[in-house]
Amino acid sequence: GGSHKGILITLGGADMDNQGLEIVMKLAPHLQANEEIIYACTADKVGLEQAINGIAPWKDRITVLHRPSLSDYVQNCRLAVCAGGVTSLELVALGMPVNVLVVADNQRQGALALARSGWCHVHEDLNSLIYAVRMQLMPVPGAGGAYPSGKNPIDLQGPERVVHAMISLSREWFQQ
Repeated sequence: GGSHKGILITLGGADMDNQGLEIVMKLAPHLQANEEIIYACTADKVGLEQAINGIAPWKDRITVLHRPSLSDYVQNCRLAVCAGGVTSLELVALGMPVNVLVVADNQRQGALALARSGWCHVHEDLNSLIYAVRMQLMPVPGAGGAYPSGKNPIDLQGPERVVHAMISLSREWFQQ
């Protein structure tokens, strides 16, 4: 696939029921030209087989990886969908536009704190998530192919802001 045209979808260890595949299947028909989905499937062998079979119509634009090291794939993605665990913090720290789906009660507080600080979008249900990601995938009219998820300027202070925000959020989490 092309540089920074991927959409990373991973719900981590909490996705034993393969909810990530449902997200992939709902987004696949709406991919823009030259976009692809990288789906990090954490389901068991049956769930992995379901994922591979499910994406068959889009096999040239969707890659299914079974429990991969995400660091090998993040650099080629411009947008991520993940659960509200540690991966969401890692993706935010890398400056990736992130959509978090809260899949467990223990993720809600941290995900909402990240969202309040402007680091991600949080969704409590699949329909909200799918709608938001579809809107983020649409090119901005008159912006030469730019995407809503890429409108924020990048400067050299980004990593410092992320670290300060994460320290602040950590204090907020532990105080509650």
